[in-house]
Amino acid sequence: MKSLGTSDYDLNALRKTSNLLKKDSTLNFRESRNGRLVYENKKIYRTEFHSFVLSAEEDFVRHDSGKVRNFYGLQETTTNTAFQSLLRFK
Repeated sequence: MKSLGTSDYDLNALRKTSNLLKKDSTLNFRESRNGRLVYENKKIYRTEFHSFVLSAEEDFVRHDSGKVRNFYGLQETTTNTAFQSLLRFK
């Protein structure tokens, strides 16, 4: 991780990220953050926020199929050097 640019500060901050999750809009027992990311010019950033719908036509067959979904964004996580390094490694 360090060879990919991770700082000690950001590594410690990323360890605490899961304590800052918001309630999932679809499953009341789960907490999550979500976002679409772009890798460009050796930087990873979040794209514009978009709502989305999971439908029965896409094999999402549940009581809430077709519901418009909004997830809380990733906020400062996308600029965290440890997070950036993990995505580069992936």
